Amino acid sequence: MKEWLVDLKKSWQDRTFLCSMIIFVLSYLLLAGLALLISQQLYLLLISGIAGWQVASWSHRLAPLVKAKLFKD
Repeated sequence: MKEWLVDLKKSWQDRTFLCSMIIFVLSYLLLAGLALLISQQLYLLLISGIAGWQVASWSHRLAPLVKAKLFKD
């Protein structure tokens, strides 16, 4: 636990990490604000689109690893 806290303190000193955290928080605040302003169906469509985009991003990197394990090329 202590090692984790030391790593966290180091991360907060990294400006890239800090900018990433700011973007993360602002993005979730934007999604929360949209949830209050638009219909439930439209919001679910938006969240599903974001989730699909994320899965596609992961599969782009994971596909070669899965292929190597499944087919033993």
